Amino acid sequence: LFAASFIRPSELTRAILYAGAFSSCLAFGFLSGTHIRQWSGVDCSGRYQFDCTGAANYASRIHAVFSSFVFCVCIVVAEADRLYLIQRRCESEELRKGYTGSLRDAESTVQEDKEKIMQELTSSGLADDVDQAIDVVLNAGALTQTLRTAILRVGMLEQAGCQTLSMAVLTWSSWVVIGVVSVSSHVQLREYWDRRKEYCLVYMRYEDGDCRHHLQDAYCHDGRQHCPLVARKTATPLAAEPDLYIAALSSLAAVVWLAMYCCLPWDKRIFAVRSLARVMGPALLALIVVPLMQVPQVYMLLWSVRILALVVAPAVLALTAAGPARTAAIPWLGPRLVRGLMVRVGLGSRRASVPPASGRDGGQRRPVERGGSSEEA
Repeated sequence: LFAASFIRPSELTRAILYAGAFSSCLAFGFLSGTHIRQWSGVDCSGRYQFDCTGAANYASRIHAVFSSFVFCVCIVVAEADRLYLIQRRCESEELRKGYTGSLRDAESTVQEDKEKIMQELTSSGLADDVDQAIDVVLNAGALTQTLRTAILRVGMLEQAGCQTLSMAVLTWSSWVVIGVVSVSSHVQLREYWDRRKEYCLVYMRYEDGDCRHHLQDAYCHDGRQHCPLVARKTATPLAAEPDLYIAALSSLAAVVWLAMYCCLPWDKRIFAVRSLARVMGPALLALIVVPLMQVPQVYMLLWSVRILALVVAPAVLALTAAGPARTAAIPWLGPRLVRGLMVRVGLGSRRASVPPASGRDGGQRRPVERGGSSEEA
């Protein structure tokens, strides 16, 4: 998915997506079959079983199966994005044929019609504004009041009207499932520890969170690093654990973002999708994916989930609610933030060569805000 999103849509992109589809379906089938055959909770009864806090449970298994299924869905969405980008590129090339950057050079089958149109535009003083509007449409891909205001404050935003959804689907799915898995893991492991505490009492001298292990016992040796944590958790009521509510808040924020997305106009949806993919995406990668290479389960990443729920999630919601125009109004940071979120990055993402629209003074023209709407311009 990452490779396909950074390469210009082509047959190479299709080959990469097909390889991703094969590997994702293979992982989904393997994980689903394995977990169905081995469907069982955490077992602390066996003397030489895995430690209760490190064994795979229902939540972690469902997380693995769900993640592989999401990759299968995202590959399909990525193929739709690829076809969508190819169509937009063809339409853009068709629109740019013969365009010199100024409406004055336009051709007309009836010369009188062109003279009347240009005379009307010149007398109204909107000739340059029409050139600017055409330039925005060709470069940004759309022209609405929101995008126009953002461009006035930030500068030209190439392909700002282009919306792809594959990375957004992957990011949102990962965001919403992290909190669910964390909460369910806490609850399930707590129940199993309550049921199997007798084993720890016999073999681990489990008193007030102090673990004095029988080092000759392999199970006790493996569980040494987890026993104090479990002792503290089981000593307090489940409802008193704040991390449960923080994890649930993370998933709730993802649902709120989806509701906001459905209520936004289409031009603000583009900014919302890119804010999700470029803010929440790297945060999930740094706080969840990379640490999971070192720890066995999500619920052990307490500080990662806290930062995700209390810092990153509110930032994504705030950007989504503000939109590109209001975000660009923030002094110094706003224009840089909007440009970083809206400009499409990747190999082959440069627009076709078009002469810059120039004003009557011969210099490069910067859009000038007027009282009328974008449709009037």
